[in-house]
Amino acid sequence: MTFDSLTFVVFLAAIFGGYWAVRSWTARKVFLLSASYLFYAAWNPFFVLLIIATTGFDWLASHWMDRVQHPSYRRAILASSIAINLGSLGFFKYAQFFADNAVDLLVVSRWRDLCGPGVIESADVWCRLAAPDFPAQPAHGQWAPHDRPYALIEREWHQLPLEFPAEE
Repeated sequence: MTFDSLTFVVFLAAIFGGYWAVRSWTARKVFLLSASYLFYAAWNPFFVLLIIATTGFDWLASHWMDRVQHPSYRRAILASSIAINLGSLGFFKYAQFFADNAVDLLVVSRWRDLCGPGVIESADVWCRLAAPDFPAQPAHGQWAPHDRPYALIEREWHQLPLEFPAEE
């Protein structure tokens, strides 16, 4: 369910109406929490576990802060709760972005210059095995990322054997 879909508009209208139909403040909080879990489950059920874990951690942190009297300890608990939430958000939202860009950087930045010739020959053999209809060498005589099936390199880059030349 995306924000620009008709399904979301219906979901939002139902949640808005349900929120105002419930009179108890505690029941409203439980209703909104359940709606949040349902929204995340509609997108990806795995993320329901993530939101349950962060909700549980925040609930424990709030009870811990309530029992602690010293202000610096309370700030430390609050800071750890914020760090856990931002860290999980950052990881699950941006980890794939950074991994994809790291692959792009490695592919585009001429591996031969960075890693030595062993990596390029291994990548060339691997690409010929994965896509035998591609030529062994491009027309200009040098291996370049745009001459190989990019999707294969991006999807399986971690399986390339990295063999560095011995020190001379």
